[in-house]
Amino acid sequence: MNIRVIPGEKIEAVKSKPPRFLFETVSDLRSMPDQEYLIDGWIPERSVGLLYGKWGSGKTFIGFDWALHLAFGLPDWHGARLPGTPCDVLIIAREGHAGFVKRVAAFMAHHGLTEDCSNLIFMRSPISFLDDAGFDQLKGAIKALNRPFRFVLVDTVGRVLPGADMAKEAPITLFMERLQQIGELTGGTALGVHHENKMGDANGSMFFQNNSDFMFQSSREGDGPLERGKLTCIKQKEGDDLWSRQVTFAKVDLPEGKSSLVVESVIEDERSGAQKCSSATPRQNRSLDALDEVILSHGEPAPIDIRGVTAVAVDRWRDELFSRGILDRAAKNPRTDFKRIKDQLANKFLIGERDGLVWRAK
Repeated sequence: MNIRVIPGEKIEAVKSKPPRFLFETVSDLRSMPDQEYLIDGWIPERSVGLLYGKWGSGKTFIGFDWALHLAFGLPDWHGARLPGTPCDVLIIAREGHAGFVKRVAAFMAHHGLTEDCSNLIFMRSPISFLDDAGFDQLKGAIKALNRPFRFVLVDTVGRVLPGADMAKEAPITLFMERLQQIGELTGGTALGVHHENKMGDANGSMFFQNNSDFMFQSSREGDGPLERGKLTCIKQKEGDDLWSRQVTFAKVDLPEGKSSLVVESVIEDERSGAQKCSSATPRQNRSLDALDEVILSHGEPAPIDIRGVTAVAVDRWRDELFSRGILDRAAKNPRTDFKRIKDQLANKFLIGERDGLVWRAK
């Protein structure tokens, strides 16, 4: 803060406007605190990310569970440490009010809460992040609230990008930039909830990954009503990723015959084995199924020093991924997409590769 002295008048304090561009030395960077988490180990403070999954996979319930834990000031999210005091939370979603009322009521009943919190704010008006003037108005309206929203949830990405081609980089990059602008405006973290495509990735996956600090994928397990699923960390810019947790959902009955789901538990995936990152995402499981098929039909002995293993040419596996739609030949860089799948499975010790051959690890 600068002090401006005007002769004959009172001393007046004038706030210095922060510089538009900030130049820092290595020492400056070292003096900065390490990455802090809004939800310990899950969601970093002042970051931007994505939660995606198929319709009915529970992604909205999970995102809502994050928001309500923070807004009500609960001490932890299924064991992950939270700030512990009520946080301002903003939900931008085009949905009827009744759905929100039911979810909040179910959450409160499940956690034994009796009083509504004033920290949870909904914005249900239509908005397109592609509309420059409209987005500027949205930022102005959020700024006018003068509330330090530590968590902003946008549900869904498709609703705020009406008509956008998710196969193109421009609209996704613009969305992520503007999502980050909202987070920076409030000093918090901003999260988009998005749908999964037929290949098991977020629509526009590569572009979202390039611009996200963190990404999670929700998947549903079992038939019938939603009771359990899996939440997989696809990306964590400043921490470990490629791990998963089992999620269970519970139905909460409400007055007048109404009901809603809540997240009941989030626990270690018992099926993941000793390796923390050994669990495969749905897309990776489909890639392994394709590998099993080509090994069965075109298998040959693995390199001589690896006994008891049948391998197959890497190119045959790649072709099978294209034929099954797991890889898209029309994508911007299908070779890079294939290498990413291959490297991720190798890093999880699920496949081996050498001399142009690939095989399932024992």
